[in-house]
Amino acid sequence: MPGTTRLPRLERAGPLLRAVADVLTSVTVARGLGLVKGVVVAALLGPADYGVATIVAIVVAYSGFADFGGATGASRDLSLSIGRGDLRAATVAARHLCALRVAAGGVAGAVAFGASWLVRSGPSRLGLLAAFPVAVASSVVAAGLLRWQAEGKARQLARGTLAHSLLDASLVILLTRLFGLRGLLSALFIAPVIAAFWIGKQRAFVIPALPGRSILRRYLQVGIPWLALALVEHNLVYVDHFLVLGIFGVRELGVYNVALVVSDVHRMFGLAVGIVLAPRLLQAFAAHGAAVERLRGLTLTPVHLLAATMPFLVPPLYFGAKGGLLAYYPRYADAIPIIGLLLLGSQFLVLNNGVSSFLLAVGKQGRGAVIAVLAIAFDATVAVALARQGGDLRAVAWASLAGFVFFALFNLAYVHCQFRSSLRDRLVFFPGLY
Repeated sequence: MPGTTRLPRLERAGPLLRAVADVLTSVTVARGLGLVKGVVVAALLGPADYGVATIVAIVVAYSGFADFGGATGASRDLSLSIGRGDLRAATVAARHLCALRVAAGGVAGAVAFGASWLVRSGPSRLGLLAAFPVAVASSVVAAGLLRWQAEGKARQLARGTLAHSLLDASLVILLTRLFGLRGLLSALFIAPVIAAFWIGKQRAFVIPALPGRSILRRYLQVGIPWLALALVEHNLVYVDHFLVLGIFGVRELGVYNVALVVSDVHRMFGLAVGIVLAPRLLQAFAAHGAAVERLRGLTLTPVHLLAATMPFLVPPLYFGAKGGLLAYYPRYADAIPIIGLLLLGSQFLVLNNGVSSFLLAVGKQGRGAVIAVLAIAFDATVAVALARQGGDLRAVAWASLAGFVFFALFNLAYVHCQFRSSLRDRLVFFPGLY
């Protein structure tokens, strides 16, 4: 019946839920380890040095965008080829994916290295210099994980994510305790190198090969709009880094990042759903002859499930983080009100996990990017306006909450309009989630 959100059929829901459980477990452990690592390192280093480590993390995060979406285009081809049963084309796409993703890490690292000679601040320069090898090593790991994700191999993806997270957390905490900031920067490089060797033994890698001009052009035609969407969605969360650094300073960046780490734990549940749904949406789109209506269940049902379950995670995360900071890390007590605001905003942001993959599958990722750009502009405008009125770090957090609600409202409305629905169903879809 048009306008009714239908669950996937039972025989498809079972494997889907098992895959979500596998990825959710690994992501939960990974984010939990990241939270422990972040709190321990923050206590060992203090806000200023923790801000330097955040610079490295920012470069690594943005390295995924340095190929202008080429790896994403190859990943899409890989999933579509599997959906069509064309294994030869899938192998070619996997080789292109690995080459482009590693090249992106090298480009991002080189840019950071060059930028290090333009800054006068010693700590900032150290962070930019360290970002080069870390970005390259991390991109190798990302290539293997991205291939598993595109192929829909949820269990291998879960194990790889878990192995990398365990190595990262253990080495970072150990070396930071022994050698301080320089030990931390060394661990950020050593951990992905070891993880890459382990993932390689699981046959995640193929011999990389750069695509020819015509194929690269096709990848970019898909990847650039998707890159714009992914970049602005990423910035919708992490634009706060730039706002805090520009308006306040490195110390405040360290405090604010503690709050972001806690809110990341909340977002990981939606992230797991999006990771599992992405290849399945693409494969289903190819297998059903590009029939958009066949994607209704896989696209809209997770939105309702996330809206029904995610609010229950906010209270324990907030009060647990508040108690831990007050008892053990009082230097970061200023992050407590920020944590509450970011958790509230994250409740709206997670609803879009999987929805963006639907836009990629049907070739309308550019429209989603426009919505996200408007949300970022709204976020930044509110943050600057509140800061000029004398606001503290909470001004940036309030702005993020406003941006998240803006993005969820308009992005979900646009996606819902891609399916056959009555006017009443369209009007009540978003309010009906809560």
